[in-house]
This record gives sequence, C-alpha cells and structure tokens, in this order.
Amino acid sequence: MYKTLYPTKDSVLYSHSPEQNVGVDQVLELMKDTVGAPSLEGDSTVYHAATYNSRILVQFDLTDVSASVVSGKINSNARYYLNLRATEATALPINYTLYGYAISGSWTNGRGFYNNNPIITEGASWKYRDSKLDGRIWSTSSYNATATGSFATIPGGGNWYTSSVCSQSFNHELPDVRMDVTDIVRRWLSGSIQNNGFMVKLSDTLEQDTTIFGSLKFFSVESHTIFLPKLEVVWDSSDLTYTGSFNEIGSDDFVLYLKNIRESYKEIEKPKIRVGVRDRYPQQTYTTSSNYMTSKRLPTGSYFQIQDVETDEIIVAYDTLGTKLSCDASGNYFIADMGSLMPERFYKFVFKSLFDGGDIVRVVDDNFIFSVRR
Repeated sequence: MYKTLYPTKDSVLYSHSPEQNVGVDQVLELMKDTVGAPSLEGDSTVYHAATYNSRILVQFDLTDVSASVVSGKINSNARYYLNLRATEATALPINYTLYGYAISGSWTNGRGFYNNNPIITEGASWKYRDSKLDGRIWSTSSYNATATGSFATIPGGGNWYTSSVCSQSFNHELPDVRMDVTDIVRRWLSGSIQNNGFMVKLSDTLEQDTTIFGSLKFFSVESHTIFLPKLEVVWDSSDLTYTGSFNEIGSDDFVLYLKNIRESYKEIEKPKIRVGVRDRYPQQTYTTSSNYMTSKRLPTGSYFQIQDVETDEIIVAYDTLGTKLSCDASGNYFIADMGSLMPERFYKFVFKSLFDGGDIVRVVDDNFIFSVRR
C-alpha cells in the first residue's frame, strides 16, 4: 500500500542574503554561488574568491501517519521517501550527493519571494528561525571561503541532528530527488526527536571549498503544479493467500482488464479495484463453457503504477512494497488511495508483471483512465 503527503511548509535559506525570507517562492533552490575572479589549480580545477550556499527546508504533518502506524493500518516496516521534482539544473558536476537531515528546532515559513525589493525579513532566513524582528537566530555557523583561503563565520544556516543522516547520490542521472528518509521519519514517529522537517543540503566539504557546483531548482509547494514536494509512504499490504486457487496466465499474449473501475472517485475513497486476466487466444478444447470465462491470475510479482494523463508524470511508481497486486478468492485486486492524488485531474493505471523469475517483463497500458474529484 502507499500514501502520499504534501508539505505544510517549505523554504530556502541563502547565505548571500542572510536575513531574507523566501517562504512563498515557487522554487526550492539548492545552490553554491561562486564570486570573484576565477583561478586555476593544476590543469582543470577552477577556484573562485568566495562561495555562498543555500539549503532547503521542508516539513510534513505526520499526525495521520503516526495514528495509522499505531493502529496497524500502516505497517511498522514501511519505508519513507522524500521526493523533489527538478525544474532547472545548471552547471552541475557529473557526480554529486545530496544529504537530508532532521531539523532541530521550529521555524516559520514566512511570506517572502526571492525577487522582493526590499527583501522580506519576516520568516525563516539564513540567520533567523522566525524573523529579523523576533531575533531568534539559528545557533549553528556556516562558512564562507575567502580569497585568502581562510573561512569567515556566517552565523545561521539552520540547525539539524547529525545522528540520522540520509543521502542520495547522482551519477549521470536526472536531478529529481527520491531520497530514502526512513531512519529520520521513524525517529519522529517514535518521539525520540521532534518533527521540525527536513533540511536538504550539500556536504559540509563541498559547501566550504571554492569549487563550482551550480544550481538545482525544485518545484515548491507554492508552484501550483502537480510536481509538488511529497513524502511517500510505502508498505507491503499484499495478500497472496488464494494464488493457489488460480492458474497463472502465460506470458506470451494475454488481456488484462479492470472489472469495476469507475470514471471518477472522490478523494476520500480507497476503492478495491478488481483485475481480470485471460488468454487473448485460448487454446481450443471441448468444454461446456467458454474458454474466455476461465479465471486466471497474474504472477505474484505484479505491480500497478499511477500516471497523470496530461503530463505522463508518474505519481505512484511501481514499488515492491507499496504497489504489489493481491489475490483473494475472486482473483487479483489492489487498493487505490485516492487521497494521495491531487483532485480535479485525470489519471491512469498501468501494470507490470514479472514472469519466469523476472526474466520476462510485461507492461500493460490500456488507458485505464479515471479522475479524482473533491
């Protein structure tokens, strides 16, 4: 099973403008800005006189998730993934790693934009947790490399717990983030640390040296798109008790159909979708009933995916934990959580089955389209 959460707030801290709030900007930028005349070390490494960094803050309300874990609706072994969809990437290295930490201490989202002139100082900034007027500063320090090779202390940049760090490495890959943050979320749910959200940043080493990194921009919760930051919760709720009651369909040629799909659902619904499957060309035999009526099932390694019809964006991806098909006395089925989808949009189900231990993969995309409404 799966569940998707969207942020209650998100913002960015910029060291080059330490008192500025950008809490309602439409992008979340992770950048390392280089200033000053460049110089060469060796044959290829370019250094600049100084650097400035940014860090991303994003927080989710876990109240419902916590209650569901306690009640057993969400498995205690569930995995949690932080998703950020990139909108622009500039001058990135081929290989890099992003890190996620649990923020220690509260912060205020604010109402500022990056292009405000004069800047807005109400809300979290590099220096302040809440606002310049409140004066409550972050207690950590960051560093700005200077032309002399020393480091000047810049107060602020956020506070975070170093005991549960999560990361995602990139190597010739698209810059979209899907970071496994299970360790952090489990600490929040256990109550060992308070949920003040995630901080996403570069490594301390990369922030403090003067090499070029570039800029990564992600859609924020204020972007009014389907690409909002999200926290995925996935766990295995599949039930394969009745697989022995059905013959497995062959991999060569089959028809997959949904027995009870509707044109639209309310976002509060969690329908049980029935999946039927039959041979496209049944072998001719002498029988008193149609061969097309013979019930079969998909392999136990079968999964569903949900895509946005207009953009083809994958909203719920194939996952060995969260999207595995079940099988009861009536055949294959799965539960669709419509509350994890944005309302007033059209979506479609796509299916993937693994045959012969995964050596053969069959994908079925037959426009099983539905909409979600408020």
